[in-house]
Parts: sequence; structure tokens; C-alpha cells
Amino acid sequence: MSAVLSPFGTLATLPRELRDDIYSLILAQDGRKHVFLCEREWRSPGRALKKWTGDLAILESSRSIRQEALAVLYAQVHFRFYEGCTSPIFQHERSDIPFVDHLSHITIAFDVHIDDDDWLSERHIALEEHDNRLLERTAAPISFFTGTGKLRDSCIIELESCSPKLTLLLESPMFHAISQLTGFSSVTLVLDSDAELWDEYDFYADGRIPLFPDFATLVARVSSALELHLGASSSRVIERRGPGCATDLEGEVTFHPQDHLAKQRVLKASNNRRGGAALTNSDHSEG
Repeated sequence: MSAVLSPFGTLATLPRELRDDIYSLILAQDGRKHVFLCEREWRSPGRALKKWTGDLAILESSRSIRQEALAVLYAQVHFRFYEGCTSPIFQHERSDIPFVDHLSHITIAFDVHIDDDDWLSERHIALEEHDNRLLERTAAPISFFTGTGKLRDSCIIELESCSPKLTLLLESPMFHAISQLTGFSSVTLVLDSDAELWDEYDFYADGRIPLFPDFATLVARVSSALELHLGASSSRVIERRGPGCATDLEGEVTFHPQDHLAKQRVLKASNNRRGGAALTNSDHSEG
């Protein structure tokens, strides 16, 4: 009787953990583990793989090896997705992105400004359009990664060109989705701005909506709004002098949701034990 050949070949003699270590070494990309995808490339894992410069030949070995190796690849690579400001409505469904369940390290970058780079000099642009784009920011694609159904490593949300009107974004479905990124070990918000946007404060102050008075207040408000859901945060604000007289502002706020939830579970269990002990003591005293 001939031996049954395994689709894993000689790798079948090794446990899954060692096979994963081998896949990781083979697929390594010279120490670089970042892949950049624009919005139109989200739904295609093939496009993602074309941007990977590591050795992908093992993916052609067999279907079984390909499935295991892809799971390792998508888990160790840091995918950076960019979703521009052309529309506040994300164009894809979660099912459109076949590899989303495998990702452990992601960055999603948003431009939260209007789409005209010259808008500061063209003040006749209707501010209502800008306001609506912030208020209508959809939960997707951030909602693709919410909840604790799958535990992941790191998530970075980049908000580019932040202005005093980011108060509106805090009321959007997108911001609510950020508060639900509880399955990550770490969640970091990177808020990028230009000092000129805050020097033009009077331009925004039309009395219709509340504004952030300065960039530091914006960072502090974002931090406090998310702490209830994602746990205690650490934050910092950096000013960088750019070319000429331009000053770039960057705020960074980091949360550790998995640690936060673990502490909540411990606290709940402790409270339950105390409650049970109190009931027991009450029963004894009545007796």
C-alpha cells in the first residue's frame, strides 16, 4: 500500500507553530513590514501581494501551504490603508475585502479636510460642505475591525489636516467606530495639522457650531472622549518647524484596549465576590 502524500510535504512532520516560524522567515521583506494600499486596492489581496517584495514562491507550493502562509503573512505585515476626502462615504463592504479577518497590524489614514488644497486662499468655499463631510463620515472601514471577536495587535488611525471644526467629527459614525476598537492590544490616534489652520480661527467662527480653541485642546478632548471605551491613554503634542515659516502640529494619543478590558473583568469578578460575601454574612447574621 502506498503512503498517503500530505499537501504539506515534509513540513507535515512539524507542528503548526514551527511551520508558521518557517513561513515567517521565508516571507520576510528585508525587515520592512509595511504595505501601502489606496482605497481602490482594498478589495484585492492580489494587489496587496504585488506590493510585497519578499519571496512569495512558497505560496505556489500547495493550497494548504498557501492558506497557512497567507495567514502568517497578513498577520505580520503592517497594512496602511489610505481613504481620501473625495467622499465621506466609504465605497466597499466588509465582504469586499477577503483578507480583512487575517490582519493584525493596520493603519488607516483619513484626510478630514475638504479636497481643495488651496481652500485657505479661496474663502468663498461653502463651509457647510466641509461640515457635512465631517458629520457624515461613515463607520466603515474602521467598523471592519471593531469588537473583540478577533484579537489583533496594533491599530493606528491617522487624521490629516485637522482643523478647529473637528468637533463635528466627534459626533460622526466614524468616531463612534474608533471607540469600538476593543480587540486591539494598542490603538493610536495620530492627529496632524498645520498651525495656519488655527491662526485662521476667525474664519471658522461663524457661530453655528462649537470649535476647538487650539490644537492641544483638540488632542485632550479626543483622548478623554475615548478613554471610557478604550481605557487610560497617554498623549503628546509636537510642533515641528517646516520649510519657510510653516509649523506642523502633531498629536498622538495611545490606548491599550485589551489591558483595559482585562482590568474591567478583574474588577467585575472582585465586585461579584464581595457581593456574594456580603450576602453570606447577611444570611449568617439573620440566622
